[in-house]
Amino acid sequence: MTAAPEGNRIACEDLTDEIIAHYTAKGYTLAFAEDVMRRDLSDLSGLPEPLLPDGVKLAAWAPDTIPSFFAAYAAAFTDRPGFPGWSRERWVEWTAGDPDFRPDLSWVALADDDPIGFITCAEDSREPTPVGFIIQTGARPDWRGRGLATALVTSALRGCRDGGHTAVVLDVSVNNPTARRLYDRLGFTVIRRRGVFQREG
Repeated sequence: MTAAPEGNRIACEDLTDEIIAHYTAKGYTLAFAEDVMRRDLSDLSGLPEPLLPDGVKLAAWAPDTIPSFFAAYAAAFTDRPGFPGWSRERWVEWTAGDPDFRPDLSWVALADDDPIGFITCAEDSREPTPVGFIIQTGARPDWRGRGLATALVTSALRGCRDGGHTAVVLDVSVNNPTARRLYDRLGFTVIRRRGVFQREG
């Protein structure tokens, strides 16, 4: 079993029904689970064009756009379970502190300079060939269902392909079916599920 114990928490990189049953019998509860998804970039013929809603433009990650990125992040995720409520400094360090972060593949969507959505990307250096990694993407609640997330993800996929990446991977919470449907529709497939078990006491 690919699991790493840490006190009363166990992180499992390859979650199966057998593993869930094993740790449940030992008094653990599955506290969090997410699917790792992958999209091959060899054929993008079925991918929709990244069409932004009218009046929306994209700006790349840069010192002067970081406040807009953070505002978009906070607006997109405040209503999600488990939102950590980080400061801007902590979120920026978590996002861009990795040497594999790609500011050129990270964009904030602006409507009249108002941040309404974002996507942040990196490279997955664990892979043997160049693979892109979508760190986070989100849209402000009043902009959901208007094609914004689709445009952001398809822009990232095309940018990764043009930059020589062979695939793109991402993680999506099993409690986020809306995002999961978007990634399914854009050609991502689940390659494994991982999770965290927790035991009281």
